[in-house]
Amino acid sequence: MQLEERIEGLNKLGEVLRSYFEFKKSGIGTVSFWTSILDQTIKNECNYNPFFTEQNVLFALKYWANELTIDKLNNWLEPYKKDLSSINSKKIAIISAGNIPLVSFHDIVSVFLSGHYALVKLSSKDARLPVVLWNIVCSFLPAAKSRVEFIKEKPIHGFDAVIATGNNLSQQYFGYYFGKYPHVFRHHRNAVAVLTGDETQEELELLANDIFTYFGLGCRSVSKLYLPKEFDFSNLMNALKKWDHLFYNHHYLNNYEYQKSLFLINKEPFIDGGFVMLKESNQISSPLGVIFYEYYSDICILAPKFEAMAQQIQCIVSKNNKYLKSIELGKAQRPELWEYADNIDIVKFLIQI
Repeated sequence: MQLEERIEGLNKLGEVLRSYFEFKKSGIGTVSFWTSILDQTIKNECNYNPFFTEQNVLFALKYWANELTIDKLNNWLEPYKKDLSSINSKKIAIISAGNIPLVSFHDIVSVFLSGHYALVKLSSKDARLPVVLWNIVCSFLPAAKSRVEFIKEKPIHGFDAVIATGNNLSQQYFGYYFGKYPHVFRHHRNAVAVLTGDETQEELELLANDIFTYFGLGCRSVSKLYLPKEFDFSNLMNALKKWDHLFYNHHYLNNYEYQKSLFLINKEPFIDGGFVMLKESNQISSPLGVIFYEYYSDICILAPKFEAMAQQIQCIVSKNNKYLKSIELGKAQRPELWEYADNIDIVKFLIQI
């Protein structure tokens, strides 16, 4: 199977997803087999994982609908094509997290496009969506079925290299079981945002999307704000209110109320937004229902500060900031295909093993 065929197979998946969203938007056309399957899968996901709401699953599917095009896939792979033409195919174990919908799909796509075989151990929290999407690929490209195998039993056997993603406690486990193989081990990170105080209301609402999409459970979710001294919170709090519907998700609400109780018992100051709290802290990763913030006196000193905390930060969000390697507000949950998790070039890793 040539690289062009693999790209076309993924493009077909993208076409199915794009057609699905067009049908749901306009109601024009007939209900296809995959439309029905996707509808049922989306409807059922919250029964397996209460944080996989319809809104969150649709967001993840729409992301892949936009990314899986011939042009975007070719642009991503262009720097690697010479090396990809001479790959010696190996079996790559993918140990997936389950914090957000389709969190492992980029790894699956990367292994498939590189010409290797993927042995995928999905998290029970996200064990259905990747399988459905891969079945769509295989319906157009039957040869893809032998390239990706979803492993249900434990442990996983017969692999040559490992890509494993988990929380910080998982790292010791990964090292013990998989450390002797070529590997990429990822742990939990978060995004941070740097505000200057002159952001528009629209920009602050984009920041709110970066914070609350997927309930803030993603490694690219903004959990910490860096603010200038004398920052006025009023506009920010108004922008966050567009997400106050999270209050009606009792799993989120339980976390919010638990954290609020702790703050009150310990007499710790916080800003209460009614469904989310802002708490001053020097930590990066905040609990569900809480956003940490920290003041800075000079934005120029943040770059070396972030460099020292590189292992904790997935990406930096800010407005037109020349001092930081940052992305635009609202883009945290819409990375380019080449914006790799933990800044590890996974395609390069797959070429070199």
